[in-house]
Amino acid sequence: MQSDISSKAHDLHFRAIVVDTHEDTSQRLLSHQFDLGARTPRMKDGGLGALFFSIWTPGTVIGPQAIERALDQIDAVRQQVALHQKVLGGNTLRLIQDVESTAKKMEGTR
Repeated sequence: MQSDISSKAHDLHFRAIVVDTHEDTSQRLLSHQFDLGARTPRMKDGGLGALFFSIWTPGTVIGPQAIERALDQIDAVRQQVALHQKVLGGNTLRLIQDVESTAKKMEGTR
């Protein structure tokens, strides 16, 4: 029974659009010592179809400094997507329709 459930769960997982809705690595990308490429094999093996990067600054960072830090994180995410475009698809998706159309294109590559 357990293996049957696990098999069904596995099949469902790899038919679905798997989305990480809160990727916290954008802060770590600013250190230039963290490379998203180290995580991409696990992402691909796990069937991850989309990431939503969390852009965050501590509450103690305010005003123009907070805006600059947030924009730096966005730039770092874009650089990593460009650097690892072969694995990540090179797309910065902004709308759910973009996620759905990209997932359809990727179906044949799984």
